[in-house]
Amino acid sequence: RYIGDWSSDVCSSDLNYYKITGLTEKGLLQENLIIPYQVDGIYINEFTNDVFSYNRRLKKITIQENIRRIYDNSFYGCEVLERIYLLHDTPSSISVGFNLLVGTSGNIYVDNNALAGFINDYFWGAYQERICGYEKS
Repeated sequence: RYIGDWSSDVCSSDLNYYKITGLTEKGLLQENLIIPYQVDGIYINEFTNDVFSYNRRLKKITIQENIRRIYDNSFYGCEVLERIYLLHDTPSSISVGFNLLVGTSGNIYVDNNALAGFINDYFWGAYQERICGYEKS
């Protein structure tokens, strides 16, 4: 199924959420992307680790609170990626491995109020040199 900039599969045993599996041609041309919260009343809970790989246009991505996990190497080969915005309030609301930023020079941005929590978290702390705060409006 195609949803705006995304291609997706309906997932789970009761088919109650989407998993983003790719970008449409339009999505591949975008420099800034926001992962949608839901589409047609169905939540988007995850994206596969290769959705953004080798994307040479993507400069900024915003990952909303509905995403609960970011897989290792999700941004591999994203040479111009500068900013990964997480809208999560706590590091425990989104899990991550130790190879998230392999293959990209982009930084992670979290709300200033959540910055200390992310930097001091066991998993997110691995990226403390590349986690920055921003003022959430």
